[in-house]
Amino acid sequence: MYSIIWDKSLFPAESFPPMDYEGPPPKDLDRPVTIRDVTSFFCDFIQNDNLGPIANAHLAIADRSEQGAFDQRCIELARLHSMAVDFPKTGIPATLPGNLRVGAYPDFMEKKDKTSYESHKVIGKLFRDIKDLTRHGSLQLIDSPIEAAYDSMLGEFIYDDTTSDAMLLDAYRGREIYNQELISIMNQFGVELEGEVITGFILKFYRRYSKAKKKFDVMERVKMSVKALEKKARQYFEETAAGYMADDMDEIDQQVVRMELASSFYYVTYHPNVSNELGLLSFPWISAA
Repeated sequence: MYSIIWDKSLFPAESFPPMDYEGPPPKDLDRPVTIRDVTSFFCDFIQNDNLGPIANAHLAIADRSEQGAFDQRCIELARLHSMAVDFPKTGIPATLPGNLRVGAYPDFMEKKDKTSYESHKVIGKLFRDIKDLTRHGSLQLIDSPIEAAYDSMLGEFIYDDTTSDAMLLDAYRGREIYNQELISIMNQFGVELEGEVITGFILKFYRRYSKAKKKFDVMERVKMSVKALEKKARQYFEETAAGYMADDMDEIDQQVVRMELASSFYYVTYHPNVSNELGLLSFPWISAA
């Protein structure tokens, strides 16, 4: 995954070279590997895997230190993190020393069984702002911005003719099918926000999914379900577009048909004159991407 940011005010003021990390050489056996070696390493890995605690300590120290991630403790933790990542390959575990362990965690880490404090850095502020939105029913906030969010440039291929009327009807049908299946996925896994289910980054789970292992499993299942929905939606887009293409159309005319259909998908989702009671907005981006 990657992001493209156009706002120059969000560009980093400076960049830094990556850490020069040279991992330890892997353990070398002077004999063939046996099943006993495999089981022994598996037990050793389960007992000595410190990747999570190291990452958590790095985040907590960087939040509290005025130097942030440039704190010498964070630099050492970054080295240990790389070592812990390589543990399955090298067989050399990374040990978290006592002086790098933390006693309190920032509130955005949600360590409910640990001492916590209110983070005053940007992640903490964003965390509390988002939590306030969720507390006041963020789903209800989706309805009002739809009119303001409509971009007429994305609807420029909507023409006032019979073909476009048919396309709009096909787009509306596709939107209804897509939205119902998306709602089913959200209900199945207890996801409240459309953005969370689409990205797979879920902030709040049903209580039965509260354990870390279950959270990871649920995220993977959500991603698989959404991926299947995306495939179905894009197939609907291509099959619908093909229905408006004449046999003798060249590639340029075919692309025009796709653009007009994509605009129809956008129109039925965002235009203020089209009913969108559920307030779901991902349909055109998933289907016609």
